[in-house]
Amino acid sequence: MQVGFVHFDREDQKKYLAVLSKISEGGAIDELGVGRIRDYYSDLMFPGVSSLHQHAKYFALMPLLFKEAVKRRYSRFEDVRPAIREMEIALTKRLMKGSPNASGITGSDAVLNGTYVKYDPMYIYGMALRTWGIIKTDNIEGAIFYASKKYHERPVKLSATDDEQGDSDDIESYLQFISPPVDIGYNWLEECSLAMTHNEASHVIHHILNADEYRETLLHFILEEGLDLPHIEFVDFIDLYKNKLPQKLLAVAERARFFSDLVDGLFYRYNWLFSDHTDEGMRNKFDYWASSVFQEEAHSMLDAISSIHINDNGSIPFCQNAISLISKQDWNALDLLIIKRERAIKQGGRHKIDNKANYQYDPSNPIHNYKVEFRWSTVCTLVNELLGGLRNG
Repeated sequence: MQVGFVHFDREDQKKYLAVLSKISEGGAIDELGVGRIRDYYSDLMFPGVSSLHQHAKYFALMPLLFKEAVKRRYSRFEDVRPAIREMEIALTKRLMKGSPNASGITGSDAVLNGTYVKYDPMYIYGMALRTWGIIKTDNIEGAIFYASKKYHERPVKLSATDDEQGDSDDIESYLQFISPPVDIGYNWLEECSLAMTHNEASHVIHHILNADEYRETLLHFILEEGLDLPHIEFVDFIDLYKNKLPQKLLAVAERARFFSDLVDGLFYRYNWLFSDHTDEGMRNKFDYWASSVFQEEAHSMLDAISSIHINDNGSIPFCQNAISLISKQDWNALDLLIIKRERAIKQGGRHKIDNKANYQYDPSNPIHNYKVEFRWSTVCTLVNELLGGLRNG
């Protein structure tokens, strides 16, 4: 018996996942439009991971939820999504009941208010499940609809000894779009918590380590080595494991770090301009950065930008030009470049520099006043939960 479900060819799949990767990141385009470079390095190091991820438990539970969804009957394709959301809400309530801390449980606040979230677990965790091969289709809803249709059209089993139809009730044969789920050892439909079991963690880690396209990544290295990440900074992690990281991974990580350092300086200058030259603290930060960090890393920053090959929104030439102007200490030209770049990104009067009618600079809350971390804090949480689950065996 064959099961029909929607599945794209390999090339279409890559395009689809690329789109999902971009839309899954809140604020992917910031005031200077350098988010695509950030996402490029994030995807190189931590494929499948999104800043929207909160807990690794969902990587184990969502395939089981999809399996349950196949057991339902659907008159129309449009009925699948509401059914999944209904099951997600029930899952949210069980996780809240079984976990001492509801932080990071998707939709927990909304459920308490009698509503639900726009970005649900299927949306948030779906790309990772596809990236790592846990789910084998790009269209989960379509796969569930067609698998359900085939499942409910199966021949009725006449007797336990009927050889011809003896396997007709086995739903596993209708789940070609899901990697065989692990036996988690408890009834998740009755109760569950955010804590991962050994079987769950082992199942997820196995798929991440065996996703062929992503073997030479920092995520693969961390999990293969079983490295606990006590939420140290990304830069500190690179320094700590510099002598142990394979050269290719180290090169990518260091380029990412140099890009992050470049972004620091660009936003020091941006905030100085946004403040209409009144925030002397930002001006001092930029001057110090330009005379120290930039002087030491200018060549490496340029390499970090020039080594990227993506269809971007002009972020690569913008960064290259900025590096050139800072090297020449041509501050007037740099300011004009930043102003022009923001207006190209924030069209329709949404730019902040020289737009006092719509935006007022707040020195206590500068724009982009944080390090680019490439989803690192999320990686720390997911890795620690997965490795913690392995120890529960």
